[in-house]
Amino acid sequence: MITSDTLVAELNLSFWIFILGARYDNILWNSHIKEVFTNTPFNISTQIIREIRKQVDHIRILRNRVSHHEPVFSPKRSSFKEMIEDYENALKIIRYLSEDAYRFIIEEDEIPSLIELMPTYMRYEKPKKRSSSESKNT
Repeated sequence: MITSDTLVAELNLSFWIFILGARYDNILWNSHIKEVFTNTPFNISTQIIREIRKQVDHIRILRNRVSHHEPVFSPKRSSFKEMIEDYENALKIIRYLSEDAYRFIIEEDEIPSLIELMPTYMRYEKPKKRSSSESKNT
């Protein structure tokens, strides 16, 4: 027997990216955002859905890099700071969906302790760009 929980669990990231698209604003998100993302702030649903779209796209890009064995860091993403921001935003989206899921992740999460092991300059600053002559010497 197919239950709603089973069905939702089988939906892939592509489905969620598609359903979060702007084409569904009038039919779905403008009137039902609080039913799906139950913990979103009140009275700013248009801003929230745009933020969620943006962050889900960042998650998709990262997931694709990992899935295709590509470097996680690229010239467009030149610091760990952006990765930490994406991680924090992913947690925010999870919290919008479920406070219980968010608490479970936070209790089990080891990423903050790993971040603390990183040198401070890597956490909060973009690395200095090398000149072309420096790049050739390495």
